[in-house]
Amino acid sequence: IVAAVVGRVVAIAVPVGAAVFLLRDGTLRGDVLTLAWSALVGALLWTSAGAELAWARGRRRAAAIDVRSLVTAALVVPAATPLSALADRVGLGAAGADSPVVLIDEAGAPVGVLDTRAAASVPDERRALVPASAAAHAVAPGALVGLSLSGRELFDLLPALPAEPWVVLAASPAASPARVEVVGVLRSRDVAAAMSGRRRPARAGERR
Repeated sequence: IVAAVVGRVVAIAVPVGAAVFLLRDGTLRGDVLTLAWSALVGALLWTSAGAELAWARGRRRAAAIDVRSLVTAALVVPAATPLSALADRVGLGAAGADSPVVLIDEAGAPVGVLDTRAAASVPDERRALVPASAAAHAVAPGALVGLSLSGRELFDLLPALPAEPWVVLAASPAASPARVEVVGVLRSRDVAAAMSGRRRPARAGERR
């Protein structure tokens, strides 16, 4: 944070110093282009310092975050489960339905998260023939998060995480597939709310 504040001071000092130098003694010693360039450099330094300050504040705030409170509990089913078996359990097509469903392979490893909108668009008469995997977002390599992460560890991990969905495991993602236990999903909007100091409304079935 100190470095970011110093950066902002320098950002102000550069254009101000240039203006003082150019206008010293009431004469324009230089040209407007020089003054414009100094203002541009100052603006860039200010922006960079602001980003650094936001990062430092976010990391400090992350220390107080309990990752468990951000997890949305999920229904875990085999990827081959027909959509007809999930319709009533997750309320496909129901207003406000937002219960995540994590799909696992034969070894128990998470391979996808059901796209409830896509699943709801499948006609009722065809749902028995369509596996859940056909209406799911694939879980990308590196999208598995351990429940034991500290808030700061999660903050540092965020830049390396692929696009959602992020699946949360009871143990470290480094555990063998035979020991994988899916806890739920982690959503970027919930993480962003926590990092910014806002609290999201609790949902039924969530871990606290």
